[in-house]
Amino acid sequence: MHLSIAFYVVVSASFQIATTATPHRFQKPINIPIYHQEFPSHRYSRLQKVPGDSPAYYTGDPSTDVLKIENLDLMPNPPHGEDDFTILLEGFLKADVGDHPTLKLSSFLNQTVGPSDVADLCGPGGWKPLEVRQNGTISCPPKEGRVEISWTKWLTRYWMKTGYYRTRVEMYTTNGTKMTDFEATLWLKGDNGLHG
Repeated sequence: MHLSIAFYVVVSASFQIATTATPHRFQKPINIPIYHQEFPSHRYSRLQKVPGDSPAYYTGDPSTDVLKIENLDLMPNPPHGEDDFTILLEGFLKADVGDHPTLKLSSFLNQTVGPSDVADLCGPGGWKPLEVRQNGTISCPPKEGRVEISWTKWLTRYWMKTGYYRTRVEMYTTNGTKMTDFEATLWLKGDNGLHG
C-alpha cells in the first residue's frame, strides 16, 4: 500500500496541526525549518526508523500493523518556507480497512501538548488535499494491496512559532485495528519570532 502525504502524515501532519489557528486551513506559515532526526536522542534511540527520507520513527513494533510502510519521503527534505511541501507514503495493505478508516494527528511544541485531530481518512471531513491511490487511480477507502498516500501543502512563514515540533500519526481500520503508528520531530524556525 503506497501512501503519499504532503506532516499531514507523517510530518506534514506536524505542520497542519501546529497551525490550526491560522486564518486559512491550508496556508500554514513556516520559516526555513530544519529537522533533527536524533532529537531528543533518548526518545528515538530504541525505536525503529520508518523507511525513507524522513525523520519518522515507529512508536512500537510495526510487524503487526495492517499497513506495511515501504517508503516515507518528505519533499523537499528539509522543507523550506514559501514553497510546496509534500509527504509521500508508499506501502502495502495486508487487508481491507473497511469503509471508514481513521487518521489521528497529535502535535507537541517544545514538549507542550497541542491539539489532536481525528477524521475519516476518506470522508468529507478528512485530511484534504490528501490523496489515496491504488493502481494509479485515486481510490478511497483503499483495499488490500499496494497503496500510495500523498499530502501537499504550501508552507508560509508568518504564523509558525520557532521550536521543536513533534507529531504523531495514527491510522486505524474501521473496526479499530491499528494500520500504522509513528512520529517525527522537526525543528522549525518561525518568522522572526513575531508570534512567540
